[in-house]
Amino acid sequence: MRAAQDRRASLALLWVGVVVACGAGCGAAQTKPRSLDARCEGGEAAACLRLGLRLEDGGDDLPDAVSAAKAYAAACQLEELEGCWREGAMLRMGQGVKRDASRARRLFAKACAGQLAMGCLHLAEVERLGEGGAKDLDSAVRRYDRLCRGGLKQACNDLGVAQQARSAATATATFRASCAAGDQLGCANLAVLLVKSGEVPAALPLLQRACHADEAGACVQLAVLYETGRVGDKKDPTRAGMLYQRACKKGHEDGCSGLALLLFLGRGVPAKPLRAMQIWRAVCEAGHGPSCLNLATAYRLGREGVVPIDAKAGAAWAAQACKLGVASACVAAK
Repeated sequence: MRAAQDRRASLALLWVGVVVACGAGCGAAQTKPRSLDARCEGGEAAACLRLGLRLEDGGDDLPDAVSAAKAYAAACQLEELEGCWREGAMLRMGQGVKRDASRARRLFAKACAGQLAMGCLHLAEVERLGEGGAKDLDSAVRRYDRLCRGGLKQACNDLGVAQQARSAATATATFRASCAAGDQLGCANLAVLLVKSGEVPAALPLLQRACHADEAGACVQLAVLYETGRVGDKKDPTRAGMLYQRACKKGHEDGCSGLALLLFLGRGVPAKPLRAMQIWRAVCEAGHGPSCLNLATAYRLGREGVVPIDAKAGAAWAAQACKLGVASACVAAK
């Protein structure tokens, strides 16, 4: 959720002469600083935002998404627009609150109306996808274009993603410019389009560089190329497994799902079907439809001596995949 962690520093100034001169009675006159909680409750918008950031991040404690969402909501009500888009982002993902796409979209619109770039970026994304309201690709493209021209690199990449629906050539040019500007995500997306057009040799160094820069999606795409034998003269599931694992550690759901498939089949890695099913289940419960379908298939087929066939469980997980938009799972769920 957070683009980068805040760097906090504290500076203590000790005025020895003043302390000596003040004597014992000085402490009684000092006022103890109010906590962020108290300041937020007192109507200080900036304190509510800082409180939300601290709670979401966790700091020295565990993250508290529920309390963070409440703090962001309080900040937004006090017209702190960063609180609005952050509350919207949590509503969109169902993080700490019940998922509410339409309210999330309204909050993004409020932040964007106040000229907050991240509010506009999130609004463009839900417009592109049709979340919480009507799909509006034209509006999304205009917003991305303005943000990109304003210097927001992420918007340049997202502009290319939106343009793909209408013109692969235009999207390719956008990704190429984004990549040239140093955006590794733009390089990764450019590589994907190059692979689709059969230009794997041109795509390979782009994916390798982006993966090395910890763009998890690039690692997944690279893994697919190794797994399917499109790099070199033979398939390399072992290399693919390492790349899937790297992407999974970065939280990429496709990376986790791909790693689990290799573990289930024992392809390029030691066979661990039960561990594979644990991974699929965790990623499925996080909202990744393909993992739900893979889990359903694992129950339906089983693994002799390890995973017994369970048609009922298979149908249940297929139904979950269907709910998450995997059309092929809808038949298996019946």
